[in-house]
Amino acid sequence: MTQINRDNGPRTYKVTDDGGVEREYPSVTSILSIISKPALYGWYAKTTAEGYTALLQANEVGDFGGLLAVQRDQLPELERLAKGAGRSALKDAGDIGSRVHHWIECENTDRPLPDVSEDMKPSLEAYRAWKAQAGITIMDAEQVVYSHTYGFAGTLDALGVRSDGTRVLLDYKTSNGIYDEAALQVAAYAMAEHEMSSGDLVDEAWVLRLPKDGQGFEARKISDPVNVFLDAFLPALKLYQAMKNKSQLWAEEN
Repeated sequence: MTQINRDNGPRTYKVTDDGGVEREYPSVTSILSIISKPALYGWYAKTTAEGYTALLQANEVGDFGGLLAVQRDQLPELERLAKGAGRSALKDAGDIGSRVHHWIECENTDRPLPDVSEDMKPSLEAYRAWKAQAGITIMDAEQVVYSHTYGFAGTLDALGVRSDGTRVLLDYKTSNGIYDEAALQVAAYAMAEHEMSSGDLVDEAWVLRLPKDGQGFEARKISDPVNVFLDAFLPALKLYQAMKNKSQLWAEEN
Protein backbone atom coordinates (compact mmCIF):
# COMPACT_ATOMS: atom_id res chain seq x y z
CA MET A 1 0.00 0.00 0.00
CA THR A 2 1.28 3.46 -0.91
CA GLN A 3 0.21 6.81 0.50
CA ILE A 4 0.39 9.67 -2.01
CA ASN A 5 0.71 13.26 -0.76
CA ARG A 6 0.26 16.00 -3.34
CA ASP A 7 1.08 19.69 -2.97
CA ASN A 8 -2.05 20.48 -4.94
CA GLY A 9 -4.78 17.90 -4.77
CA PRO A 10 -6.14 15.27 -2.44
CA ARG A 11 -4.13 12.76 -0.45
CA THR A 12 -4.77 9.26 -1.74
CA TYR A 13 -3.77 5.67 -1.02
CA LYS A 14 -2.97 2.99 -3.58
CA VAL A 15 -4.50 -0.29 -2.43
CA THR A 16 -4.55 -3.72 -4.09
CA ASP A 17 -8.01 -5.26 -3.99
CA ASP A 18 -8.91 -8.93 -3.51
CA GLY A 19 -8.66 -9.52 -7.26
CA GLY A 20 -5.12 -8.16 -7.45
CA VAL A 21 -6.18 -4.87 -9.06
CA GLU A 22 -4.53 -1.71 -7.75
CA ARG A 23 -7.05 0.95 -6.70
CA GLU A 24 -6.41 4.55 -5.72
CA TYR A 25 -8.68 5.69 -2.89
CA PRO A 26 -9.04 9.20 -1.45
CA SER A 27 -8.06 9.66 2.17
CA VAL A 28 -10.73 10.23 4.80
CA THR A 29 -9.35 13.69 5.57
CA SER A 30 -9.42 14.64 1.87
CA ILE A 31 -13.04 13.53 1.65
CA LEU A 32 -13.99 15.59 4.70
CA SER A 33 -12.34 18.69 3.23
CA ILE A 34 -15.61 19.01 1.28
CA ILE A 35 -17.24 20.19 4.53
CA SER A 36 -17.16 23.92 5.22
CA LYS A 37 -15.07 24.88 8.26
CA PRO A 38 -16.25 28.30 9.46
CA ALA A 39 -14.08 28.15 12.59
CA LEU A 40 -11.00 27.80 10.38
CA TYR A 41 -12.05 30.74 8.20
CA GLY A 42 -12.45 32.95 11.27
CA TRP A 43 -9.05 31.86 12.57
CA TYR A 44 -7.52 32.61 9.16
CA ALA A 45 -9.02 36.12 9.13
CA LYS A 46 -7.83 36.81 12.69
CA THR A 47 -4.32 35.54 11.95
CA THR A 48 -4.08 37.58 8.75
CA ALA A 49 -5.25 40.76 10.49
CA GLU A 50 -2.78 40.24 13.34
CA GLY A 51 -0.01 39.58 10.82
CA TYR A 52 -0.80 42.78 8.92
CA THR A 53 -0.83 44.82 12.14
CA ALA A 54 2.54 43.37 13.16
CA LEU A 55 4.01 44.19 9.74
CA LEU A 56 2.74 47.77 9.88
CA GLN A 57 4.26 48.24 13.33
CA ALA A 58 7.55 46.70 12.25
CA ASN A 59 7.76 49.01 9.22
CA GLU A 60 6.56 52.31 10.68
CA VAL A 61 8.61 55.36 9.76
CA GLY A 62 7.17 57.70 12.33
CA ASP A 63 4.56 58.38 15.01
CA PHE A 64 2.60 61.56 14.46
CA GLY A 65 0.38 62.30 17.40
CA GLY A 66 -0.49 58.65 17.93
CA LEU A 67 -0.89 57.98 14.19
CA LEU A 68 1.32 55.24 12.78
CA ALA A 69 2.99 56.16 9.47
CA VAL A 70 4.43 53.80 6.85
CA GLN A 71 5.72 54.41 3.36
CA ARG A 72 2.87 54.17 0.86
CA ASP A 73 4.91 52.15 -1.66
CA GLN A 74 5.45 49.45 0.99
CA LEU A 75 1.75 48.64 1.36
CA PRO A 76 1.44 46.12 -1.56
CA GLU A 77 4.37 44.08 -0.20
CA LEU A 78 3.02 44.21 3.35
CA GLU A 79 -0.37 43.03 2.10
CA ARG A 80 1.29 40.16 0.24
CA LEU A 81 3.17 39.09 3.36
CA ALA A 82 0.08 39.37 5.55
CA LYS A 83 -1.89 37.10 3.22
CA GLY A 84 0.66 34.38 3.89
CA ALA A 85 0.41 34.73 7.69
CA GLY A 86 -2.54 32.34 7.95
CA ARG A 87 -0.91 29.71 5.74
CA SER A 88 2.35 30.00 7.68
CA ALA A 89 0.62 29.68 11.06
CA LEU A 90 -1.42 26.71 9.83
CA LYS A 91 1.75 25.02 8.57
CA ASP A 92 3.50 25.64 11.90
CA ALA A 93 0.55 24.23 13.85
CA GLY A 94 0.46 21.19 11.57
CA ASP A 95 4.19 20.68 12.05
CA ILE A 96 3.79 20.61 15.84
CA GLY A 97 0.89 18.17 15.49
CA SER A 98 2.93 15.88 13.23
CA ARG A 99 5.82 15.81 15.68
CA VAL A 100 3.51 15.09 18.62
CA HIS A 101 1.85 12.27 16.66
CA HIS A 102 5.24 10.82 15.77
CA TRP A 103 6.44 10.89 19.39
CA ILE A 104 3.29 9.11 20.59
CA GLU A 105 3.60 6.55 17.77
CA CYS A 106 7.19 5.81 18.80
CA GLU A 107 6.19 5.34 22.42
CA ASN A 108 3.32 3.05 21.48
CA THR A 109 5.51 0.91 19.20
CA ASP A 110 8.53 0.71 21.53
CA ARG A 111 10.79 2.63 19.17
CA PRO A 112 13.43 5.16 20.29
CA LEU A 113 11.72 8.37 21.33
CA PRO A 114 12.58 11.50 19.34
CA ASP A 115 13.70 14.69 21.03
CA VAL A 116 10.95 16.82 22.57
CA SER A 117 10.99 20.50 21.62
CA GLU A 118 9.45 23.17 23.86
CA ASP A 119 6.40 23.59 21.63
CA MET A 120 5.60 19.86 21.96
CA LYS A 121 5.70 19.71 25.77
CA PRO A 122 2.14 20.91 26.58
CA SER A 123 0.57 18.35 24.22
CA LEU A 124 2.71 15.50 25.51
CA GLU A 125 1.99 16.44 29.13
CA ALA A 126 -1.71 16.27 28.27
CA TYR A 127 -1.18 12.87 26.65
CA ARG A 128 0.61 11.51 29.73
CA ALA A 129 -2.19 12.80 31.97
CA TRP A 130 -4.82 11.10 29.81
CA LYS A 131 -2.85 7.86 29.66
CA ALA A 132 -2.47 7.76 33.44
CA GLN A 133 -6.23 7.74 33.97
CA ALA A 134 -7.58 6.09 30.80
CA GLY A 135 -6.64 2.50 31.63
CA ILE A 136 -6.11 1.64 27.95
CA THR A 137 -3.30 -0.54 26.61
CA ILE A 138 -2.32 0.43 23.05
CA MET A 139 -2.23 -2.62 20.80
CA ASP A 140 -1.59 -1.00 17.41
CA ALA A 141 -0.59 2.47 16.18
CA GLU A 142 -0.68 4.34 12.87
CA GLN A 143 -2.60 1.56 11.15
CA VAL A 144 -3.63 2.13 7.55
CA VAL A 145 -7.24 1.09 7.00
CA TYR A 146 -9.35 1.06 3.86
CA SER A 147 -12.72 0.06 2.54
CA HIS A 148 -13.05 -1.66 -0.83
CA THR A 149 -16.82 -1.50 -0.38
CA TYR A 150 -16.96 2.29 -0.30
CA GLY A 151 -13.60 3.26 -1.79
CA PHE A 152 -11.71 5.26 0.83
CA ALA A 153 -8.64 4.86 3.04
CA GLY A 154 -6.89 6.50 5.96
CA THR A 155 -4.52 6.07 8.88
CA LEU A 156 -5.98 5.67 12.34
CA ASP A 157 -3.83 6.80 15.25
CA ALA A 158 -4.25 3.92 17.69
CA LEU A 159 -6.21 0.84 18.66
CA GLY A 160 -6.28 -0.12 22.32
CA VAL A 161 -8.01 -2.36 24.81
CA ARG A 162 -9.29 -1.81 28.33
CA SER A 163 -8.70 -4.32 31.13
CA ASP A 164 -12.21 -5.73 30.60
CA GLY A 165 -11.51 -6.44 26.91
CA THR A 166 -13.27 -3.36 25.51
CA ARG A 167 -11.70 -2.45 22.15
CA VAL A 168 -11.07 1.26 21.67
CA LEU A 169 -10.15 3.29 18.58
CA LEU A 170 -8.35 6.60 19.20
CA ASP A 171 -7.64 9.67 17.11
CA TYR A 172 -5.35 12.41 18.44
CA LYS A 173 -5.81 16.12 17.74
CA THR A 174 -3.66 19.10 18.70
CA SER A 175 -6.14 21.64 17.33
CA ASN A 176 -7.86 24.42 19.27
CA GLY A 177 -11.03 22.35 19.55
CA ILE A 178 -12.71 19.08 18.64
CA TYR A 179 -14.80 19.84 15.57
CA ASP A 180 -17.81 17.85 14.43
CA GLU A 181 -16.15 16.43 11.31
CA ALA A 182 -13.74 14.58 13.62
CA ALA A 183 -16.64 12.30 14.55
CA LEU A 184 -17.11 11.46 10.85
CA GLN A 185 -13.39 10.81 10.47
CA VAL A 186 -13.21 8.40 13.40
CA ALA A 187 -16.44 6.64 12.38
CA ALA A 188 -14.96 6.04 8.91
CA TYR A 189 -11.80 4.57 10.43
CA ALA A 190 -13.87 2.30 12.67
CA MET A 191 -15.92 0.97 9.75
CA ALA A 192 -12.85 0.45 7.55
CA GLU A 193 -11.03 -1.39 10.33
CA HIS A 194 -14.14 -3.54 10.82
CA GLU A 195 -14.25 -4.40 7.10
CA MET A 196 -10.55 -5.27 6.97
CA SER A 197 -10.46 -7.38 10.12
CA SER A 198 -13.74 -9.20 9.45
CA GLY A 199 -14.16 -9.09 13.21
CA ASP A 200 -16.38 -7.19 15.57
CA LEU A 201 -16.67 -3.43 15.33
CA VAL A 202 -14.63 -1.59 17.96
CA ASP A 203 -16.60 -1.05 21.16
CA GLU A 204 -15.65 2.60 21.55
CA ALA A 205 -14.27 5.35 19.31
CA TRP A 206 -12.74 8.48 20.83
CA VAL A 207 -11.18 11.76 19.76
CA LEU A 208 -8.46 12.86 22.17
CA ARG A 209 -7.41 16.51 21.99
CA LEU A 210 -3.93 17.35 23.25
CA PRO A 211 -3.84 21.15 23.13
CA LYS A 212 -0.69 23.14 22.55
CA ASP A 213 -1.59 25.76 25.17
CA GLY A 214 -1.19 23.63 28.30
CA GLN A 215 -4.90 23.50 29.14
CA GLY A 216 -4.99 19.72 29.60
CA PHE A 217 -6.55 16.99 27.50
CA GLU A 218 -10.11 16.81 26.17
CA ALA A 219 -11.66 13.46 25.23
CA ARG A 220 -14.95 12.97 23.38
CA LYS A 221 -16.60 9.66 22.57
CA ILE A 222 -18.41 9.06 19.27
CA SER A 223 -22.06 8.31 20.04
CA ASP A 224 -22.61 5.54 17.47
CA PRO A 225 -19.93 4.99 14.78
CA VAL A 226 -22.29 3.02 12.52
CA ASN A 227 -24.97 5.72 12.46
CA VAL A 228 -22.42 8.52 12.09
CA PHE A 229 -20.84 6.64 9.19
CA LEU A 230 -24.13 5.94 7.40
CA ASP A 231 -25.87 9.24 8.09
CA ALA A 232 -22.96 11.68 7.83
CA PHE A 233 -19.73 10.26 6.37
CA LEU A 234 -21.29 8.46 3.39
CA PRO A 235 -23.21 11.59 2.25
CA ALA A 236 -19.94 13.54 2.49
CA LEU A 237 -18.21 10.82 0.44
CA LYS A 238 -20.94 10.96 -2.23
CA LEU A 239 -20.68 14.75 -2.43
CA TYR A 240 -16.88 14.53 -2.68
CA GLN A 241 -17.14 11.97 -5.49
CA ALA A 242 -19.73 14.05 -7.35
CA MET A 243 -17.59 17.19 -7.19
CA LYS A 244 -14.61 15.22 -8.51
CA ASN A 245 -16.62 13.78 -11.40
CA LYS A 246 -17.82 16.84 -13.28
CA SER A 247 -19.55 14.71 -15.93
CA GLN A 248 -22.19 13.87 -13.33
CA LEU A 249 -22.98 17.55 -12.87
CA TRP A 250 -23.10 19.02 -16.36
CA ALA A 251 -24.75 18.01 -19.59
CA GLU A 252 -22.49 17.65 -22.63
CA GLU A 253 -22.35 20.71 -24.84
CA ASN A 254 -23.77 20.29 -28.32
